[in-house]
Amino acid sequence: ETGHVYTFATRKLQPMITSETGKALIQTCLNSPDSPPRSDPATGFEETDLTYQV
Repeated sequence: ETGHVYTFATRKLQPMITSETGKALIQTCLNSPDSPPRSDPATGFEETDLTYQV
């Protein structure tokens, strides 16, 4: 592996992939172990915290 990550984002999401916080989030996701597929409840899943700090 080269360690390079190639990204694409719309203008609104561009700060997320160019900021140090966003880069750290991407790196954390890439380094996390694979989890088994989960079965979502029929009612769905609601994300309660959708904040992102630049």
